Amino acid sequence: QMCIRDREKELDTLPLLHELSWLLAGVEIFIVMVGPCVPKQRHLEVVHVASTVVVKLVHGFYHDVIEPEAPCDLVVGLNAGLEMYPTYKPTVSAILHEAKLPFMCTDYNHESATHAAGLMESMLGTNLSHPIQVNPFRCPRTEKSTNTSYAVPSYSNAFIYGHITST
Repeated sequence: QMCIRDREKELDTLPLLHELSWLLAGVEIFIVMVGPCVPKQRHLEVVHVASTVVVKLVHGFYHDVIEPEAPCDLVVGLNAGLEMYPTYKPTVSAILHEAKLPFMCTDYNHESATHAAGLMESMLGTNLSHPIQVNPFRCPRTEKSTNTSYAVPSYSNAFIYGHITST
């Protein structure tokens, strides 16, 4: 079971997750998409994308809606931008401290990834097990910024980083 937090773009691309059934043939995949961007009318909706890929949509913040007794095996934050949203602190704490789940994130650019990784490291009190690196699966097309004073090249899911607690 994998949780993807706060993804408005990914909701529009649910049919693309069908590819997972071919890439991971024979593996049952259950994805929970969590975030305030999930429309309230789709809260708890279950979408059967393929015979082996099921997606559940959950409206709300991860730390408020995920049941501790049924945690995900992996939490993924796509284009997370953790440092931009104060609501991420309780979520990151719930994932890394309380549930001790593997947490991998991507970000649009190195600067954003650096700030977010720093936030995670300060909350963990240690270095990330997976430091920032270029994501080989990033989108090759540059993201257009609406902020003209911010001229850093940005790509969807450009950099990946995270922490997997060793048990």
